[in-house]
Amino acid sequence: KANSFGFLTLVNIAVIFSVLSITDFKILGTFWLPVLTVNIVALIAMFLVSYLVGKLLGISKYMSVATGIACMFGFPGTYVIPGEVAKSITKTPEEYDFVFNNLYPRMLISGFVNVTILSVLIAGILVKFI
Repeated sequence: KANSFGFLTLVNIAVIFSVLSITDFKILGTFWLPVLTVNIVALIAMFLVSYLVGKLLGISKYMSVATGIACMFGFPGTYVIPGEVAKSITKTPEEYDFVFNNLYPRMLISGFVNVTILSVLIAGILVKFI
């Protein structure tokens, strides 16, 4: 009712950029190789696991991989990307609704499951180092 989704998304992105504003190229230069390596390994692992789980559940390989890769997007991405995909491949409002309503719940749940379960597991491991 408040119509504040766009504002809250902007605030969420502003937090990310505020952290980036205190970094310099020297700091970023030391992290690019480990970050790139972890992202590539994670992408390959998500692709393989999503493909295998999709085969077990009878989901198409494209949908299962897209759902698995959505774990890397986070919330704003899991909301925006299905709408953009639906907009780019459809011509009528009925087609848009069909594509969006098939993509959006899967992407959103994928992002929430990743954030909820993975965050709890990582926090459980890292709390021992505090």
